[in-house]
Amino acid sequence: MKQITPLLLFVFISVFGYSTSVNAQNFTDTLNTVYLNKSPNSFLQKSNYHLLNEALIDMESINFSKEIRVSKKQKTVINLENGDTILKSRYLKTLRSSANSTDDINAFYTRVYLKIPSLKNEALDDSTLSKLYIAVKNNSLRGKLDHAGKELSWL
Repeated sequence: MKQITPLLLFVFISVFGYSTSVNAQNFTDTLNTVYLNKSPNSFLQKSNYHLLNEALIDMESINFSKEIRVSKKQKTVINLENGDTILKSRYLKTLRSSANSTDDINAFYTRVYLKIPSLKNEALDDSTLSKLYIAVKNNSLRGKLDHAGKELSWL
């Protein structure tokens, strides 16, 4: 009887140890880098200014309200080449309001640069700027109303 007890104890420990090692999971995934703002509990995602402009140009339909709301909630930041950063929500608001209040490309760029002076140092070629203006203008309220007016001109 004295020999059976250590043997049962050995079997019990072996089975229990094996079952816990089978159920154990290895978590070796790496975590994404998290950038913190000066305010507590806020996370920042970093974007590239030129990539954002290309994405806006490529979008057929831009829902500015939704994009601004999401970027404001996530506190998305746009990195400029000169090292400055601006909030994506502020940039999108500026683009939308500038497109709604201007009628030509030059006035649009002047208004954008006045509202966000750090953009003056960014190098965008003229074709990219004109494509950006057209994309933003077509998706702004005034641009949609102009388009609807042209479509209904036959009335």
